[in-house]
Amino acid sequence: MRKEYILALLYGLKTRGIKGVGPKAVLKIAQSQASMSLAENGGREDAAELYACVRAGDAKLASGIDENVLAEALDAAYELIDKSREKGIELVGYGDENYPPGFYFACDGKGVKTPPPLFWYKGDIGVLSKPGVAVIGTREPTPEGGKAGYYMGRIFAEKGFNVVSGLALGCDASAHSGALAARGVTTAILPSIVEPSEVMPRSHQRLAEEILSSGGLLMSEYPLGHAVSKFDYVDRDRLQAALAAAVIVVQSKYNGGSMHASNAALKAQKPVYVLKYLSDKLNRSDITSGNRLLAERGAEFISGQEMKAGGAKIFEFILKKHEEQQARTLPVAKAKKQAGLPV
Repeated sequence: MRKEYILALLYGLKTRGIKGVGPKAVLKIAQSQASMSLAENGGREDAAELYACVRAGDAKLASGIDENVLAEALDAAYELIDKSREKGIELVGYGDENYPPGFYFACDGKGVKTPPPLFWYKGDIGVLSKPGVAVIGTREPTPEGGKAGYYMGRIFAEKGFNVVSGLALGCDASAHSGALAARGVTTAILPSIVEPSEVMPRSHQRLAEEILSSGGLLMSEYPLGHAVSKFDYVDRDRLQAALAAAVIVVQSKYNGGSMHASNAALKAQKPVYVLKYLSDKLNRSDITSGNRLLAERGAEFISGQEMKAGGAKIFEFILKKHEEQQARTLPVAKAKKQAGLPV
């Protein structure tokens, strides 16, 4: 289904005072075979086609709206797309050619499938073709944690990985900075819109600009005008795990935000690595309680010394996982081909 249609259902209907059309309902419509088989090259007048998609995927929703309402919702969607493009912000919808393979299998920390119906981006989306590694951790790391985040970001970027993180204070910022220092690429998945002047935290506007100027990428599920809530941070975390072939946890408390992405990765059967430090006191401290808990759940301890010694097996294993993730999208591509859609 066209991304404009998805946006009209998620955003445009809200502007008409119609509530209750959330991501789950929209995905049901977008994933229906009947919706997939409809043309994707129409213009702004395609309310009838959108209504056919809704009727095919959600008859109950279709009974409560009409083509006139959908026409207004489409106008609102196109207006938002136009305003976004003026700022260099583009939109990708579920099923688009450049929709990240890992997003089809995104899940939350409980293992519930939650692929994003669409996302906005600014920067070079081509970096998503590189194998991704999420390097994440607490907003208040110890000095050792800050250095470790920077080192992990740098060493993975040097090996050609796309370093994925959330632009948050602490470990996230260190990972992005390490990747930039290596002249590599890095992707920030945000709980805010992707305009650097609006990122959260505001103190990382310059870092966001550096990511873009270095050929990196800013991504978010949220459109212009979105007001960030605490729930957006949790939703963002699942996309870090979905985009990456593996997750590296630098430092985390047992109830830290990084646990959301880490648990999602474990549920998706992706490798999760947690840092182990030279200091036994630090390894037993509260700031690394999440590291220990994740190890109990199946994560693997690694150390900076192992990575400095080469880390070849880890790099190779993550690359293998990346290839497996790419291969998992073949059924999706096959379905689109059978429906006569571009792959």
